[in-house]
Amino acid sequence: MKKAEAKVVDDILRTLKENHSFFITGHTKPDGDTIGCELAMAMWLEKDNKKVDIVNADSLPGNLSFLPQSRVIKQKEHIKNKNYIYDVGIIFECPDIELMGNVINLNLLKKIINIDHHTTGNWKQQSANEYKYIAPESSSCAELVWRLMDKSGHRPSKDEALCLYTGIVTDTGKFQHSNTTPESLRIASELIEIGVDPVRVYKNIYGNKSHGSLKLLSCALGTLEVKDSIAWLCITRDMYKKTGTDEYDTEGIVDYAGMIPGVRVFFLLRELADGNSIKVSLRSYDNIDAGLIAGKFGGGGHKHAAGFQIEGDINKVKKQTIKYLRKVIE
Repeated sequence: MKKAEAKVVDDILRTLKENHSFFITGHTKPDGDTIGCELAMAMWLEKDNKKVDIVNADSLPGNLSFLPQSRVIKQKEHIKNKNYIYDVGIIFECPDIELMGNVINLNLLKKIINIDHHTTGNWKQQSANEYKYIAPESSSCAELVWRLMDKSGHRPSKDEALCLYTGIVTDTGKFQHSNTTPESLRIASELIEIGVDPVRVYKNIYGNKSHGSLKLLSCALGTLEVKDSIAWLCITRDMYKKTGTDEYDTEGIVDYAGMIPGVRVFFLLRELADGNSIKVSLRSYDNIDAGLIAGKFGGGGHKHAAGFQIEGDINKVKKQTIKYLRKVIE
């Protein structure tokens, strides 16, 4: 652990120890890393009789409901005392403040701990008492929570380990993405030694698909196109309606476009509920930086996995994206 990282870790551990009430949140449409970190952190804090509330802008994805204590996660509208002042707010995976979804007035947080593994974003310091633990070389925020626990001398319980393993396995795409490192595999190995069952995790997250989600996949594959080492798929609101699905059912669909030999960059376009915006999930291989590409459209992410949201018609956004990608890969 480098000197700068060691200092922020010590500052965070001191803050966790010296304070009593904690507000934990993450980005909108929370994924396995966000949820896993929130739950693991909450269970760790509660061992020391801390008051902890986990609140997200959006509901828990169904494939993560197997995680221990996932029922304690609330949505903003379920908070009884909306003016409660917390000693500390812990925010996971929010490189942009807007990604929190306005779940709380930040003035209600005396101190803020911002934990992330993304480099892109426009998060500006919100408090004089703010600690930023940003480590882009890490596969996931779950790795960072593990480091905090390890530095403190705390060995995760079996339930905490399950949550952290879920964070790592989902953000590395089942250890298939380029952010899979020796460190992430070592940590995953230790979590398995604690008692995590990898088969159970895989089956719950990836091995259970509803009839509707498979029909949605079929609809999406029907839109698959390839040109000049670029591949793409589309999902419209009509497809959601026809199959009885929602945005959570799109998990992993973009990866099918990348299975075609010769494809170097690929993306999935999704119409959002507002009818005016398109969400683009972007993936790349080789030396093509998806994070930089997404940044040109106001988004961000990692080198080989990123995304952005843009207003416009799905066909118009598709043409804009393809036009820019052609320039990048020339």
